[in-house]
Amino acid sequence: MTRTKFLVTLTFVVVILILCILFIINFISHPNPITTPSGNMSDDTRVLDETKIMNVMYTADYEFFKGVTFEQPHDVLLTEKGTILVADGAANCLYEFDMDGNLLETIGKTGNGMCEFSFPTALCELNGSIYVADNNNNRIQVLTSRSYDYRDQFAYELDMFGDGSNIVSIVSDGVDTIYVSGNYFFTGDAVFSKYSVDQSDSAYGERQNIAPLCGALTYNYAADILYLVDTYELQASKGSYRRTQGTHYLSYYDPETKDVETVFEFPAKYMPSEVFITDDGFIALSLTRETIDRFNESGQYIDTIYYAEEYKGMTYAVMADDGTLFVSCPYEGMVLRLTLTESVSDAETEAKTES
Repeated sequence: MTRTKFLVTLTFVVVILILCILFIINFISHPNPITTPSGNMSDDTRVLDETKIMNVMYTADYEFFKGVTFEQPHDVLLTEKGTILVADGAANCLYEFDMDGNLLETIGKTGNGMCEFSFPTALCELNGSIYVADNNNNRIQVLTSRSYDYRDQFAYELDMFGDGSNIVSIVSDGVDTIYVSGNYFFTGDAVFSKYSVDQSDSAYGERQNIAPLCGALTYNYAADILYLVDTYELQASKGSYRRTQGTHYLSYYDPETKDVETVFEFPAKYMPSEVFITDDGFIALSLTRETIDRFNESGQYIDTIYYAEEYKGMTYAVMADDGTLFVSCPYEGMVLRLTLTESVSDAETEAKTES
């Protein structure tokens, strides 16, 4: 009996030791606030030209959305039927508004069943379906676009420790593919992958991992190219939180060649959360500067077109055809509507008329 107890105790101790060793290996192999020093940015010369005059093009409406108090709003989607959909992670539901900001419907509730959510974040629409990143349920849930009825779901694979995913962005190519970026809660490993979609039989092709990336995705339908905004990924090999502090890239993925190429590197300490494609370059939201800025095609800073004075942490955004932006600030519990100033709108209309 004593020998049996000894073997059981020994086995238990060995298992605990193995788990502790695995934890330590994982802990020291990824950036963390304890073992990872703060980055030294003294050698970084990619600075913004602060002498540029701010060209404030947007006016903020803090009270546009009515009928609900947001808890932690994330992605914002302009639906094909002409409404605005907001994923509220902390409230575990989606809110639908009309284009005047009036609440139309609350979709879903807390849970892990059909049309139930646990911290929904990213949204995407394709071929009559709404794709919802249902993070804590470790899946992407598929709803019908018109009535938001449950259609299907598919799991987001676990990492080697059985840890769940943190999906931060979903976009489609407008035809038959959705792209997903995110990372894993425990290891921090970033992943950018794609799924093929066949709506005829609700089948989802095998997930294809493309590159390590955790940031916003923006599809350029005219050029059939996907732009990748390197926002959250940390690289342990650099021995610091350097990426959080300022080393971030705008890249693109070509579905034909399946290559990922860097377009440009953002200026020092510039943490982009969203990027929009324009005729002469890009518009980017910065989490660290609390600004919306314009860059040309080679990444040269042009000017700042909005500064968030009241609500901080602009994370998700969507742009309407008229240039209006709907921007969420998750930790402020706010979704803003940013409209172009009258002078800018008049100038753009005049330019289009002349052309």
